[in-house]
Amino acid sequence: LIVEDNQDLQEIYKLAFQNAGIPIILSDGGLEALAKIRKVNPALILLDILMPGDISGIQFIKTLNENGVAKYPIIVCSNLSSQETIAECKALGCLDYIIKANIDVSEIIGRVRKYLDQHKEGQKVV
Repeated sequence: LIVEDNQDLQEIYKLAFQNAGIPIILSDGGLEALAKIRKVNPALILLDILMPGDISGIQFIKTLNENGVAKYPIIVCSNLSSQETIAECKALGCLDYIIKANIDVSEIIGRVRKYLDQHKEGQKVV
């Protein structure tokens, strides 16, 4: 499940993940993603933090945790680079924190594939 409010980035992710053979579900924001999670069981969530007009990525994670929803592996992918935000996401259990401006989409796919492969093999992702 990719939670990203930027339509251009959604299209880039959609094409790149399709070309990599990784099926995805797109969501425009946290509230929509929470509704989709009730219908599907995503193997991993790629989550933006800043989503104007919607709940933030941090609030999305907290809502998942508060509602007792099964823990989903989450990779944050945001341009927000404050050390406080990164530390908070990791404290909330996120697997990774990617700063979008510093990485190519192929590297994002590589990280997603790594975590998906670990999950398939039953390895604990630290």
